[in-house]
Amino acid sequence: AISAYSYFKKMLREKRDIKEALLYEPAEAIPFSKDNNDFTYIEHGLYYRQIKACLDLFDQQQLLVLDYDDLVKQPEMLTKKIFTFLQVDTAFVPDFTPKNITGEVKNQWLQQNLIKQNKLKKFIVKYFVDPWMPRSKRKLMKQKMFEMNTGKKNAPAKNEQAELPGDIQLIKDQLPKYFIEDAKKLDVLLGTKFSEKWFTAVKTAQ
Repeated sequence: AISAYSYFKKMLREKRDIKEALLYEPAEAIPFSKDNNDFTYIEHGLYYRQIKACLDLFDQQQLLVLDYDDLVKQPEMLTKKIFTFLQVDTAFVPDFTPKNITGEVKNQWLQQNLIKQNKLKKFIVKYFVDPWMPRSKRKLMKQKMFEMNTGKKNAPAKNEQAELPGDIQLIKDQLPKYFIEDAKKLDVLLGTKFSEKWFTAVKTAQ
């Protein structure tokens, strides 16, 4: 949740402070929209809900659930597990060099105008852009512009407001209460031990 918030904050899409964005009661159901899809940070981490919905449609043997931490720590082992599940060549070793690393926003004005929506912009798109460039191509172009406008930069942007360390720690202390019970239900559903793995430090502190 914190990393997703930090990403959207850096991309200038998230306008709220970290406490307002992350300390809220998650909803049982949310109407689909771009913002709801991106900014429902707590709901994204409720894996039991999401995987249970998948298992309502597919057999458990058709679903492979993995832990991102294992990908970071043991990428070769995890990819072999994936290849075995997919029944493809397990001897193949992919390139694990990090890709698509998001840097800092280079041009604040360009970034703001890429994400900003207004009536004039919608009018121009509808009557002047749509006729010669379909939506699918516009999305690809917009994504490419996002990528080109981010990169490594030594100094932070002038209007970038870093979150206070105290706020970050507050969020880290508060977030587990949203996820522990969900993780326990996930373990019962899949026969895993994710809750023990993810929240050992929290249990120790309690």
